[in-house]
Amino acid sequence: MGIRPEPLYQDESQLKIGEIERYIITYDLYQGDDLPPALNLNPLQLTLKNLSISSSRATYLMGPFTLYCHLITDSYNHKKRIISSLDKPQYVSNLQPQCKFESTLSLNQIKRQYVWILDVVSQLIFTTTLCVPFILTINYSGSFQSSCSLNGKNVGPSSLHVRKLDVHDLWDPYVQMPLVSREQQGEAKREEYIHLVILTHGMHSNNTADMFYMMEQLRGINDRSPEDNHEKIVIDGFNGNVCETELGIKYLGEKLAKHIVNDLYNDRIVKISFIGHSLGGLIQSFAIAYITIVYPWFFKSVVPINFIALATPFLGVVTDNPKYVKVILSSGAVGKTGHELALLKDSQNENILHLLSGEPLITILSKFKNRTIYANYMNDGIVPLHTSSLLFLDYNEIMQELRKRGVQSKRLSSVSSRWRLRKSKKEEYTLPKASVLQSMKTILVPPDPDDEFVCNPDARETVIIHDKVYTNEDVERILLDYEKLQSSSPNTEGEQEDRDPRGKDIRVLEKFIQKGLNGKSKHAALVIDIARRWHFPELPWRKVIVNIKPEAHNSIIVRRRFSNAYGWEVIDHLIEAHFPEDTKEIGDTSETINALQAVTSTDHNGKQELEPNKLFSWLTKVETTRTHHGGLLSRSTKFFDSRNKDRIA
Repeated sequence: MGIRPEPLYQDESQLKIGEIERYIITYDLYQGDDLPPALNLNPLQLTLKNLSISSSRATYLMGPFTLYCHLITDSYNHKKRIISSLDKPQYVSNLQPQCKFESTLSLNQIKRQYVWILDVVSQLIFTTTLCVPFILTINYSGSFQSSCSLNGKNVGPSSLHVRKLDVHDLWDPYVQMPLVSREQQGEAKREEYIHLVILTHGMHSNNTADMFYMMEQLRGINDRSPEDNHEKIVIDGFNGNVCETELGIKYLGEKLAKHIVNDLYNDRIVKISFIGHSLGGLIQSFAIAYITIVYPWFFKSVVPINFIALATPFLGVVTDNPKYVKVILSSGAVGKTGHELALLKDSQNENILHLLSGEPLITILSKFKNRTIYANYMNDGIVPLHTSSLLFLDYNEIMQELRKRGVQSKRLSSVSSRWRLRKSKKEEYTLPKASVLQSMKTILVPPDPDDEFVCNPDARETVIIHDKVYTNEDVERILLDYEKLQSSSPNTEGEQEDRDPRGKDIRVLEKFIQKGLNGKSKHAALVIDIARRWHFPELPWRKVIVNIKPEAHNSIIVRRRFSNAYGWEVIDHLIEAHFPEDTKEIGDTSETINALQAVTSTDHNGKQELEPNKLFSWLTKVETTRTHHGGLLSRSTKFFDSRNKDRIA
């Protein structure tokens, strides 16, 4: 009877919120350059077990205590077709407590060395102190093995090598940055200049886990750059806001701004780009405005390149959501941030979303080379299309494109309502809506793509359905078309729509424009005003509308590499459209900053002498801790974390 051998490799570890561990597994089939006369091609077995206790499945608000993991070969590329089923990526979206992920490491080719990559990602959302423990084991295939040899030699650890990387190894911007100055490097050295890219997540601000895929795809630009390129992309995601995103956009944006200026900036950084998802787009907007006023020297030294927002609620989230969403946000369940997204005013009778759409942000954004928003047409119950697209679109063009592809707008949940627009003589137009509750559910349990989608790029339908630059002239055109349509008699409305398809665009906007301009809804009027301010006076926006199924809000950033694989094309499009850029087209921002910097005097050491300025006081005023009130989730987090700290003590 055989005896159970010691595992070739075993590692027991644990992950907190936002943490990732990567295992690079290398197996040498044989040594040297000469092929031996006999080889053992029996596969290895990898087992990953979630060691959390079974009862933790029920304590969702303290966790959730689950893991995401995937295993790929080092040659895997989602743009290349996978021929052998043995090379197919293997993954599990939600590894529950006491469950196992088992995978076979196949030796299906005659080659000297095999390399696999295993990523293990924490799914924790609500706690900063608790961990998800796990154990990884790599062994020979089969339960028992009395002996195993290769060319007469025992196969052991000398043939298997595992390198372990933690979240700091994978994300640390200082590891990515050159460690010497420009003068020390010399002009002939590569990576002389830094293009800093700031990634910012939305609720719970879980950058390191949820924007990891985007970070790696952006970092890949460096590997594809020509040898004579003297610029390096460096990516950073600020984690100082984890589990604090209910405390208000100002609180979050100010912390991000100070992190960029005080923690990241050095004289090798000559360019900067911002990429924000959901609430992250608003946090970055505030941070940019704050830097412009409080650190006026920054954008004189660093050239702004890209401002990119994905599924960002620029106009709040109450106008086109069910009434219970407004009730939840207004009640304080999501803290100060919820009030702001509900378009409620603060003690100064202002709403921060309205303030952000004006100065100083609009002027400094005009100096960015690219301003792009990616918006989900459907399947996003968190951030509706009207708010992520800044309202004004050529909806008829989008609908026509969808009809060509055989996509129908339909109701996705009995909980959701939908806009029913006036019927023309031929058809009824609806703007699709997704359930808020369904979208929240699919954050942790996304519908997995099938094998054909993962393995065959030719089998994937394109998700980009509209890509167009909109100017203030387009906004005025849409509003003018509405006025013309309203002035027509009811009997000729259908005939006018047949003659001018743009009239159908106005039908989609009717809920906002009619109520807003006629003063019937203060929220609709505010939404229209904010949307117009974002486009005024000369601030073009590239609007990319995508149709991702079946869950769009998290797939638009590929929150998890394979669970949210339907968003791969969005990240590919983002990178190809914005990186790398032609530096010759970048203008000088000094004149712009000089016009805005009257509020403060700041040196490179971060010392500030704030001067009274009523116009921008909403940016610079110091708030008390009472101002930053959290909601139900943040209070729950603090409660559970304090209890856990007491236990540890």
